[in-house]
Amino acid sequence: MDPIQSTNTESSLPSRSARMRKEQQGASSTLPSRRAVYPSNKMKLEKWFFNSLIALFLVLTAGLIFWGTKHME
Repeated sequence: MDPIQSTNTESSLPSRSARMRKEQQGASSTLPSRRAVYPSNKMKLEKWFFNSLIALFLVLTAGLIFWGTKHME
């Protein structure tokens, strides 16, 4: 087979990226998104972080008030 003919027959085939796009389009219509299957814990982590900051602030404030009233006497 002549190399020129082989390149002509290969060019008539769809490119790899075109095939992947077709497969992804077909798969995305039947499967849930990755985000739906594996949700991020970012919001949960942020909630824990801010709640711990608030708790720490309240404990430190109460401790300083208690310490201040003890040493005022």
